[in-house]
Amino acid sequence: MNAYNSIYTHRENDFTFVTWRDKKFLAAIGRNNVINASDKREGDGCTPSGQHRVIQGIIRPDRIPLIESKVPLSRNTHNAGWCDDPTHPSYNTYVTKPFMASHEDLWRDDHVYDVILVTDYNVDPIIPYRGSAIFIHIAAETINEHGISVLKPTAGCLALRQDDLVTILNECDEDLIWVVE
Repeated sequence: MNAYNSIYTHRENDFTFVTWRDKKFLAAIGRNNVINASDKREGDGCTPSGQHRVIQGIIRPDRIPLIESKVPLSRNTHNAGWCDDPTHPSYNTYVTKPFMASHEDLWRDDHVYDVILVTDYNVDPIIPYRGSAIFIHIAAETINEHGISVLKPTAGCLALRQDDLVTILNECDEDLIWVVE
């Protein structure tokens, strides 16, 4: 693993951060925190521990300007989805809508999936019920009870502010790794 090309997730005082090279960014992980990857289950709201390689990126071209990155990037489309039905043969893969089994829409009204980095979690082999769509994507933000803007937890992904995610994409090498301990 190339430490210089790794995103490290860590907790400090009830907040999640990532360290990228000499930078530290606020981040969000699964609403139920981190779980050992071997215990991860579909829909548990946990982020799987381990080292997850970024295998590709998907960019929404009508909202995100061209990004120069060494990570292979493709364009998001209106009919893009990701199968999250553990009983379907296409589980944990990109699918084209209309699609009859349960799936996430990758083209959304909010900005969460304007940039998606697809990780290699549960891809070789794909194990049913072990969790799907473990992405790095843009964080949704909300205002907490103290009037402070905070990042909303995810269903198991890593989420960052758009500018921080684009910074990583612009600076990274092709073998980008996300480390969750």
